[in-house]
Amino acid sequence: MKKRVFLIAAAVMVASLFGCKDKESGNVTLGQYKGIELTEVSEEVTDEELAEELAWMFRDKVIDGDTINLDFTGYLDGETEPFEGGSATGYTLSIGSNTFIDGFEDGLIGAKVGEEVTLNLTFPDGYGNGFDNKKVKFVCKVNSISYVTAPELTLAYVTENTEYTTVEEYKEAVRAQMLAQKVMDAEEALYTEVLDKLTANCEVKKLDEKLREQYYQEAVTYYESSIEEYHYYYYMLTGETLSGDAMLQMLGITQEQLDAELNTVADENTKAAMIFLAIADKEKIEVTDAEYQEHLAEYVSGTGLDTPEEFFEKYGYTEETFKNDLLIDKVMEFVVENAVYVKATE
Repeated sequence: MKKRVFLIAAAVMVASLFGCKDKESGNVTLGQYKGIELTEVSEEVTDEELAEELAWMFRDKVIDGDTINLDFTGYLDGETEPFEGGSATGYTLSIGSNTFIDGFEDGLIGAKVGEEVTLNLTFPDGYGNGFDNKKVKFVCKVNSISYVTAPELTLAYVTENTEYTTVEEYKEAVRAQMLAQKVMDAEEALYTEVLDKLTANCEVKKLDEKLREQYYQEAVTYYESSIEEYHYYYYMLTGETLSGDAMLQMLGITQEQLDAELNTVADENTKAAMIFLAIADKEKIEVTDAEYQEHLAEYVSGTGLDTPEEFFEKYGYTEETFKNDLLIDKVMEFVVENAVYVKATE
């Protein structure tokens, strides 16, 4: 469900649950949570994967999915002067976003940075503003490709731009970065798989209404903060603002679909939290004061703040809700440690 990504920041962020642990346990029938099968994920970066990453980092041609900076000038068929609104300098475009008419973005795939590309296209029927079915020529130049390091990986690039002295040292540094990301991705995939298995194996007889309302409000807040951030970047890129309806249109959903999605997220997160609490209750898993103080100190230090109070205020925590998050982490660790790992099928 691609559209759900922006809503589910963390599948189980528990709020104010300690006081209702016994109550939630009574609403949950636990199935298998020990010995569940989880997919074994390779945590190595092969030579082939490294070569593919380096080929992506070092190039001068546009590929599908790139974000590029370009200049373009549009001419209607037979005209020698650009038409109004058909030109831009330093325009940021994501290839594959379908921002422009058919053929524009596809026509830039394979274009080299700095070279001029001419696209002979036709405005679609129903485009409006008198452009329907008119032929148009766009003269484009790609100025840069975002996140591409350089046209070619050379010793000169390595020694002039990095702390490394050889190309091989640089390659191994890239491999290490890829491995760190791969481990993070594997942990996220494992977390999702655990949730899927537990919600499939365990029955929640009735969702706690108060808890469900908390999760609904969290989903709404997360959606609103995501949209606010999206608005900011959209404005920085285009200098334009979007209405709420226009934003939903860009996301490809209606208000009714968004409302349904928010409710689905609230239901799923409530169910997962109740299962985790029931496991904690049955296995007598708790967060000790020493664990709480240790983790709190790590978080305060890691965020560059001076006191727990500053940390709580900035990130919306209380002592109770922070302990709740630690409890969920401990339950997750318990389930993962007691799982059976199987190799991924090809």
